[in-house]
Amino acid sequence: MKFYLDTVIILDYIKSRNTKSIQFLENLKDNKDWIGCTSSFTKLELIDNLQSLDHMANLAIKENRTLDEITRTRNQRNLTKSELSTTAKKVEIFFNTFGNKIILYDLNESGWNKAIELSKLINISAKDLIHLAVAIESKCDIFITNDTDLMRNIKKEKLIQISNPMNLMGLLDKEKISISRKLEEFRGIIVKILESDYESGLFKRCELCNHVLKKGYCSEHQKVKGYYDLGLSAIAYNGFFEVQVTFEKEDIEKYFELTVEKAVSMANEALDRGVIIDLFERKLKSKFCIINGISNDFGYDIKVTSLEYDNSISPIEVSKFNDKWISETQE
Repeated sequence: MKFYLDTVIILDYIKSRNTKSIQFLENLKDNKDWIGCTSSFTKLELIDNLQSLDHMANLAIKENRTLDEITRTRNQRNLTKSELSTTAKKVEIFFNTFGNKIILYDLNESGWNKAIELSKLINISAKDLIHLAVAIESKCDIFITNDTDLMRNIKKEKLIQISNPMNLMGLLDKEKISISRKLEEFRGIIVKILESDYESGLFKRCELCNHVLKKGYCSEHQKVKGYYDLGLSAIAYNGFFEVQVTFEKEDIEKYFELTVEKAVSMANEALDRGVIIDLFERKLKSKFCIINGISNDFGYDIKVTSLEYDNSISPIEVSKFNDKWISETQE
């Protein structure tokens, strides 16, 4: 499996600012069946981005400039030769660390012509056209980025499969690409209970295809009666990275004494399906848990096989975990 790495994914790793990007690249490094690919231009773009960030940090910290002043002078760099060299070294260290797991690809004349042709089809910048042309010419399977505008435009034209690290597992599942599974233990706090978009809580499925309904409509069969189903997905965080933990109906009944029938009764009584999410939040949220389950290649998703609460972790420590997770998700 060959993945094209957009500049932002590598920048996330170098700056330690996005746990999903970091997890993805660490898994790419360890998985013998995965290979990364990016443009040689990416190196220059990374250096440019890092130098820009260092320049703005200098303006804010060393010169105590206002936000307006920083914005106005963000391109008027005044870094020392030492600072310029340091940013370039950070990029080289990254590529040396990954070695032959990330291939650099240069466009030939045909590739540049491809980029020009793409410019007539899709509303993206010149630098993104270079990345897209390299991904296509190097025959990458999936383009990995966190740029939502770029994802939307590429998906619209169906030029290549594209995903962010968070949704990659779902894309591979959809494409019937084999994903290995392994037993895993995870220790951390439950920071968020997910809702019906993640098949969590009480929701309805289409009786014809089992897709989750949205406001009574199936994406394939339009307006249908549907049937109730029950699920639970949550985000757990251990201070370094997060995972999505998923409970099957049998586990929900085991750990929360809740069946589909009981959940429907509760929702009818309250005139609100949200009472089931409320119940899960009271039972799980901000609890430090020892979770055993089956994980995939990415480590993002664990299907729970056992759950224990660890009461030895103080409320103060739990609060620190939660605050750190909030600060990381807001970056």
